[in-house]
Amino acid sequence: MTINKRTILGRGALLALLVSLVSVTASAQTPVLTPAVLTVAPNTSVQSGLTGAPGQFYAVLGSRSGSGVSYGGVDLAVGPDVILLAQGVLDASGHASVHITPPFQGASPERYFVQAVTSPSATFVPLSAGASVVFYNATVAGALPVSASINPNGTIQFATAGVTAQRLGVGRYRINYGNLVATPFLPTVTVASGRLLGINYTPSYVEVTLDVDTFFIISMLQVRP
Repeated sequence: MTINKRTILGRGALLALLVSLVSVTASAQTPVLTPAVLTVAPNTSVQSGLTGAPGQFYAVLGSRSGSGVSYGGVDLAVGPDVILLAQGVLDASGHASVHITPPFQGASPERYFVQAVTSPSATFVPLSAGASVVFYNATVAGALPVSASINPNGTIQFATAGVTAQRLGVGRYRINYGNLVATPFLPTVTVASGRLLGINYTPSYVEVTLDVDTFFIISMLQVRP
C-alpha cells in the first residue's frame, strides 16, 4: 500500500500503524465515531464524539476513498491516500471529542471517508476498527440526489453511501437516509411494475407503499431555497 508519509511523519507509534503490516486481533469494544453533521462546507471543522473502551488509544484516519488499505489482514475503510486526522486516549468513561476538517476545496472531493481505530497499546497492536463515516461536500450535496434502487424483498441493489432499506410488508418499504438529505426535498419513485399508492417522508426516512412487491428506484432531490 502507499501511505502519505509526509502527513504522518513524526507521529510515533501511529507511523508504525500506517506503514507496516502486523498481525492483529480485534479489541472487544468497537469504536464509534459520531459527527455532529455529515454535510460539510469547505474549510469547516466538525465536532465529533468518539466512544470506545475506557483508557484506550485512538486514532482517526481520513481518505478520499473508502477502501484499499489493509492492516494485519484486516481491511480498513480508507484508501491508499490515508492520513492521520486526530489521535489521543479515551477518558475514563470511554469518550473523546475530536474536530475533523474534511479537505473540501470547492466542489472537490464530493465525499470524504473517515474511520476511527482504537487499541489498548500505543503501538496499536491489537487494533479495533470502527465503521466508516462518510462526509459530504455541501458545495455539491444539494445538486446530487440521494438515491437507491430497492429489490422486491427490500434489499438494496445500489444506493448512496449511508442509505439503508427494509421491507415492512407487502408493497411497503422504508428507506432510511439519516441526515444525508436537507429539507425541503422532493422524493420521486420509479417502479418496475405495479402502482405507487403513496409516499410518506420525514427528515430521516421515506416510507413507500406499492400495490405489490416490486423493484423500484427512489431519489430525494433537495429543493434549492
